[in-house]
Amino acid sequence: MITLQLNGENKTLHVGSSIVDAINDWQLGEQSFAIALNEEFIPKSSYSTTSLQDGDRIEVLIPMQGG
Repeated sequence: MITLQLNGENKTLHVGSSIVDAINDWQLGEQSFAIALNEEFIPKSSYSTTSLQDGDRIEVLIPMQGG
C-alpha cells in the first residue's frame, strides 16, 4: 500500500503500483483524461508500465467542453 497525492489530496493505492492500478483502484476508467506524474505528462501507452512510488504527485486532467 502506498500513499500518493491525487489532484492535491492524499490517497492510498491499495493494489499494485502502476498508473493503471491507480486508475482502477480509484475508479477513473470511464472518463476521458490525461495524467501528469510529478508534473510530467505520461502517455496513455505507458500507464501500465509506469511505476508509482510513495509520495508521488498525480494530476488527473479532464477535458472540459463549452465556450
